[in-house]
Amino acid sequence: TVTSMGRDFAVNVDAGRNDLTIGYPFNVTCSLKAQNLPARFFQVVWLLNNSEIARVDPHGVSIFINAEYGIREGLGELNIARKSKENYVLKIHHVGLSDEGIYHCEVSEMERTDAGFTAVQSKRSQDVFLNIKFLDSNLKVSLSSSSSQVTEGESLTFRCDASETSTTLSMSWYLIRGQEQREMIASIEQDGSLRLGSTYQQRHYYGNIVVEKMSSRTFTLGIYNSLVTDGGRYVCQATEWALETGGSWRKMNDQFEEMSVRVVPLSLGLKVALMSRTPVVQSGSHFDLMCLVSANYSLDGVPMSIIWQFLPSGIAGDYYQTLVKISHDGTIEWSKKYPYFQTRTMVTKSKLRIHRATKKEMARYRCDVEILRRDMENKWMTGATATSSSLMIEVKPQGKLIFRQNKRA
Repeated sequence: TVTSMGRDFAVNVDAGRNDLTIGYPFNVTCSLKAQNLPARFFQVVWLLNNSEIARVDPHGVSIFINAEYGIREGLGELNIARKSKENYVLKIHHVGLSDEGIYHCEVSEMERTDAGFTAVQSKRSQDVFLNIKFLDSNLKVSLSSSSSQVTEGESLTFRCDASETSTTLSMSWYLIRGQEQREMIASIEQDGSLRLGSTYQQRHYYGNIVVEKMSSRTFTLGIYNSLVTDGGRYVCQATEWALETGGSWRKMNDQFEEMSVRVVPLSLGLKVALMSRTPVVQSGSHFDLMCLVSANYSLDGVPMSIIWQFLPSGIAGDYYQTLVKISHDGTIEWSKKYPYFQTRTMVTKSKLRIHRATKKEMARYRCDVEILRRDMENKWMTGATATSSSLMIEVKPQGKLIFRQNKRA
């Protein structure tokens, strides 16, 4: 460490042994040298592979930025503390595979302002590499899933099998999205208790996240009413534990397996086209409108509602009126504002036929589609919508259409 000069300061990191066997303790101590330390404020941040784990703020309060480490802190597996104005320590009581990597500290001198604290200068420590060694073990893990691709709202199930072992196992499930840090979904601990990641607790309460231990070495994860954000790389991690004298558990080994799953958004490629073979009809005749829905995924069995709308001829603006709505369960709801349509209209989800057309039906038509999915409480919600382009239907008086057709001939 270099002795500080004036307002400058120096940062050092010490981790002791950096080649450890799974289950052993590991401390990362960040120390700083500066003049007039008691009168100055500093913030210390620990990073693993350049991602922030935790920090001690200028008041000395410990804050875990990484949710997984926050959960581990709550379980007593690790902690951070300001030992003095000079020394700050990250303690991991039992290292695992996820703790391997490059650690460093970043220290910022903070200045008090009316709005709080602001950094005035920062320093970075040197790197410390932690290498994790395995104990002799035959533990192996295999992961399988119901599908590698599902549509938003569908279910996902995973099964994780561990090889035969004489030790007690815990099983943790994680999700990695892109380049983000892995996020813990849930874990069944060695004592059989269930631990949930903070963002999955409510979904578990409503039955959308189900974690089960099927046997001493088989574990399952069920995700129901899937979200687009459920796509990514899934990890199941088995950990061997030994029960020591005094009743404490010691971590012996970790093994994990991962696989990728894609959740296709309901909005992906969703399109609606409106067509008619008779855009110009005689008064008293009928005309058909076809509403064609397509998407970049199969629509077979996908619940949807169709809303038929129209804009009467001569009305300016974009004030389309609802004519009829066909819900996903087949319920038909007619507009009370235009009751005369119901007596002369045949409607399905994909087709609208109006009999005995009059000037009242001369209008611009369009159809809206709502793709539905279940929400967290298993109630129906709109997952995606799309609207067709408008199509003008002209209704000509008797005889005029024939005259125009004969004239073309």
